[in-house]
Amino acid sequence: MRVLTRSCFVLAAVVASGIAHARAADSIAKGEQLFKARCKVCHTVDPGGPSGLGPNLAGVVGRKSGSVPDFHYSEAFQKSNIKWSLKTLDIYLAAPAKLIPGNRMTAFVPKKGERKAILTYLAAESGTR
Repeated sequence: MRVLTRSCFVLAAVVASGIAHARAADSIAKGEQLFKARCKVCHTVDPGGPSGLGPNLAGVVGRKSGSVPDFHYSEAFQKSNIKWSLKTLDIYLAAPAKLIPGNRMTAFVPKKGERKAILTYLAAESGTR
């Protein structure tokens, strides 16, 4: 009986892990779709790629704000001294002008679920999860 119980526990853990992995993959895919629809007009996530109207966001999670070399940031952004984490990016995407008054980004993502999906995608692109 003890062996059967352990086997059931292991099987349940494997199934749960598979479900969690599938959900994470779905969230990344949803985030990529939202990024393409809402962010790609200004930003790219191509490592080493050029910036657009906004800076390249490849590796943004964990990076200091205003640090993409080929992008001309606003004075407000240059002085912001923020290290981008999922939390600071969430705050910024919800209301860019509240976190960095005087910055040039006017687009925002009001829906928390959409921000979470976009951030999951950016974290995956940055190699963090």
